[in-house]
Amino acid sequence: MNKQKKGFTLIELMVVIVIIGILAAIAIPKLFAMTGKAKAQEVPGAAGTWSKLQSAFVMEKTRLGNNTEISYKFPGATVSSNTHKSSGFEYGVNPTSFPETGAPTTVTWTASPIANLSDKCISNSTGAWTVNQDVNDAITADPGNCIDLTPNFDKLK
Repeated sequence: MNKQKKGFTLIELMVVIVIIGILAAIAIPKLFAMTGKAKAQEVPGAAGTWSKLQSAFVMEKTRLGNNTEISYKFPGATVSSNTHKSSGFEYGVNPTSFPETGAPTTVTWTASPIANLSDKCISNSTGAWTVNQDVNDAITADPGNCIDLTPNFDKLK
Protein backbone atom coordinates (compact mmCIF):
# COMPACT_ATOMS: atom_id res chain seq x y z
CA MET A 1 0.00 0.00 0.00
CA ASN A 2 1.15 3.46 -0.85
CA LYS A 3 0.82 6.06 1.87
CA GLN A 4 -0.04 9.54 0.67
CA LYS A 5 2.22 12.21 2.03
CA LYS A 6 0.44 15.20 3.49
CA GLY A 7 1.74 18.77 3.66
CA PHE A 8 3.29 21.41 1.44
CA THR A 9 6.46 21.17 -0.55
CA LEU A 10 9.35 23.51 0.10
CA ILE A 11 8.73 25.32 -3.20
CA GLU A 12 5.08 25.97 -2.34
CA LEU A 13 6.06 27.43 1.02
CA MET A 14 8.74 29.65 -0.56
CA VAL A 15 6.24 30.97 -3.14
CA VAL A 16 3.80 31.90 -0.36
CA ILE A 17 6.56 33.67 1.60
CA VAL A 18 7.63 35.64 -1.49
CA ILE A 19 4.04 36.72 -2.18
CA ILE A 20 3.58 37.84 1.43
CA GLY A 21 6.87 39.77 1.23
CA ILE A 22 5.80 41.57 -1.94
CA LEU A 23 2.44 42.51 -0.42
CA ALA A 24 4.15 43.79 2.73
CA ALA A 25 6.62 45.85 0.69
CA ILE A 26 3.71 47.56 -1.06
CA ALA A 27 1.34 47.93 1.90
CA ILE A 28 3.65 49.20 4.66
CA PRO A 29 4.76 52.44 2.92
CA LYS A 30 1.14 53.18 2.01
CA LEU A 31 0.12 52.64 5.63
CA PHE A 32 2.70 55.16 6.88
CA ALA A 33 1.62 57.68 4.23
CA MET A 34 -1.98 57.36 5.34
CA THR A 35 -1.16 57.89 9.03
CA GLY A 36 0.71 61.11 8.18
CA LYS A 37 -2.22 62.32 6.10
CA ALA A 38 -4.65 61.50 8.91
CA LYS A 39 -2.58 63.45 11.45
CA ALA A 40 -2.31 66.43 9.08
CA GLN A 41 -6.09 66.77 8.86
CA GLU A 42 -6.03 68.66 12.17
CA VAL A 43 -4.31 71.63 10.51
CA PRO A 44 -6.87 72.84 7.91
CA GLY A 45 -9.66 72.93 10.48
CA ALA A 46 -7.59 74.92 12.95
CA ALA A 47 -6.40 77.31 10.24
CA GLY A 48 -9.88 77.76 8.80
CA THR A 49 -11.34 78.57 12.20
CA TRP A 50 -8.63 81.17 12.89
CA SER A 51 -9.08 82.72 9.44
CA LYS A 52 -12.88 83.00 9.76
CA LEU A 53 -12.66 84.51 13.25
CA GLN A 54 -10.02 86.99 12.06
CA SER A 55 -12.21 87.94 9.06
CA ALA A 56 -15.22 88.57 11.29
CA PHE A 57 -13.09 90.72 13.62
CA VAL A 58 -11.72 92.74 10.68
CA MET A 59 -15.25 93.42 9.41
CA GLU A 60 -16.33 94.64 12.84
CA LYS A 61 -13.26 96.55 14.03
CA THR A 62 -11.44 97.33 10.73
CA ARG A 63 -8.20 95.99 12.21
CA LEU A 64 -6.64 92.62 12.95
CA GLY A 65 -7.00 91.14 16.42
CA ASN A 66 -5.02 88.85 18.68
CA ASN A 67 -6.28 85.40 19.62
CA THR A 68 -8.06 86.61 22.74
CA GLU A 69 -9.85 89.39 20.88
CA ILE A 70 -11.05 87.08 18.11
CA SER A 71 -11.86 84.29 20.65
CA TYR A 72 -9.55 81.76 19.02
CA LYS A 73 -8.10 78.84 20.97
CA PHE A 74 -5.35 76.73 19.45
CA PRO A 75 -5.68 72.94 19.56
CA GLY A 76 -3.63 71.48 22.38
CA ALA A 77 -1.93 72.97 25.41
CA THR A 78 -0.35 76.40 25.81
CA VAL A 79 3.46 76.30 26.01
CA SER A 80 4.02 80.06 26.07
CA SER A 81 1.99 83.13 25.19
CA ASN A 82 2.58 82.54 21.48
CA THR A 83 3.34 78.81 21.28
CA HIS A 84 0.84 75.98 21.59
CA LYS A 85 1.34 72.25 21.13
CA SER A 86 -1.06 69.48 20.30
CA SER A 87 -0.04 65.83 20.07
CA GLY A 88 1.33 66.35 16.56
CA PHE A 89 1.87 70.06 15.92
CA GLU A 90 3.29 73.28 17.28
CA TYR A 91 1.14 76.34 16.52
CA GLY A 92 1.84 80.05 16.66
CA VAL A 93 0.76 83.51 15.49
CA ASN A 94 3.04 86.37 14.57
CA PRO A 95 3.03 89.22 15.55
CA THR A 96 1.90 88.77 19.11
CA SER A 97 1.02 92.36 20.06
CA PHE A 98 -2.05 94.07 18.61
CA PRO A 99 -2.43 97.60 19.97
CA GLU A 100 -5.66 99.34 19.01
CA THR A 101 -3.69 102.14 17.38
CA GLY A 102 -0.85 101.07 15.16
CA ALA A 103 -2.09 97.48 14.91
CA PRO A 104 -0.23 95.27 12.41
CA THR A 105 -1.54 95.20 8.86
CA THR A 106 -0.66 91.51 8.37
CA VAL A 107 -0.73 88.55 10.74
CA THR A 108 0.65 85.04 10.15
CA TRP A 109 -0.70 81.78 11.60
CA THR A 110 1.71 78.78 11.52
CA ALA A 111 1.58 75.06 12.21
CA SER A 112 4.74 72.94 12.26
CA PRO A 113 4.75 69.15 12.67
CA ILE A 114 6.49 67.82 15.77
CA ALA A 115 7.40 64.55 14.01
CA ASN A 116 8.02 63.79 10.33
CA LEU A 117 4.73 63.15 8.56
CA SER A 118 6.13 62.24 5.13
CA ASP A 119 9.37 62.40 3.16
CA LYS A 120 8.73 66.07 2.40
CA CYS A 121 6.78 67.20 5.46
CA ILE A 122 9.56 67.19 8.04
CA SER A 123 9.48 68.28 11.68
CA ASN A 124 11.33 71.38 12.85
CA SER A 125 10.82 73.11 9.52
CA THR A 126 9.85 76.72 10.07
CA GLY A 127 6.10 76.96 9.61
CA ALA A 128 5.21 74.00 7.42
CA TRP A 129 1.68 75.40 7.04
CA THR A 130 1.17 79.17 7.07
CA VAL A 131 -1.80 81.47 6.65
CA ASN A 132 -1.23 85.19 6.08
CA GLN A 133 -4.15 87.54 6.52
CA ASP A 134 -4.08 91.29 6.06
CA VAL A 135 -6.30 94.08 7.26
CA ASN A 136 -8.07 94.13 3.86
CA ASP A 137 -9.11 90.51 4.54
CA ALA A 138 -6.81 89.10 1.85
CA ILE A 139 -5.89 85.53 2.85
CA THR A 140 -2.90 83.59 1.55
CA ALA A 141 -2.51 79.97 2.65
CA ASP A 142 0.67 78.00 2.00
CA PRO A 143 1.04 74.30 2.88
CA GLY A 144 4.82 74.49 2.45
CA ASN A 145 6.37 71.10 1.76
CA CYS A 146 3.29 69.34 3.11
CA ILE A 147 1.12 69.85 0.00
CA ASP A 148 0.83 66.07 -0.47
CA LEU A 149 -0.87 65.75 2.94
CA THR A 150 -3.30 68.67 2.61
CA PRO A 151 -3.71 69.28 -1.14
CA ASN A 152 -6.53 71.86 -0.80
CA PHE A 153 -4.92 73.91 1.98
CA ASP A 154 -3.76 76.62 -0.42
CA LYS A 155 -7.43 77.27 -1.32
CA LEU A 156 -8.28 78.11 2.32
CA LYS A 157 -10.56 81.14 2.70
